[in-house]
Amino acid sequence: MLAVLLAIVMGATDDSDPKVKPALARLAWGILATLVLTSLLLVWVLTRYIAFRLRPSEDKAPTEYVDAWSLAGKRFQLRESDLPEDQEDSDQSGAGPGKV
Repeated sequence: MLAVLLAIVMGATDDSDPKVKPALARLAWGILATLVLTSLLLVWVLTRYIAFRLRPSEDKAPTEYVDAWSLAGKRFQLRESDLPEDQEDSDQSGAGPGKV
């Protein structure tokens, strides 16, 4: 698309006013620089992508299964300040939940 725009601008410089020619020339050079930079970046990205895809894949062992819920239950410790009020009273009296 930039190449088409560059061709249009370069074609328009031939039959334009002498005052407009320098502006069109600067525009053409800017388009050309953008086109070259875009092309170089595209080549760089494609080269990296192809190089990554052509690497031999490493055979990786599956990860070990860990039951996260049971592990979290083992690690969890409730602070006394976070206990509900009714449970704090029953813990101090020695009677647990459901005990009379």
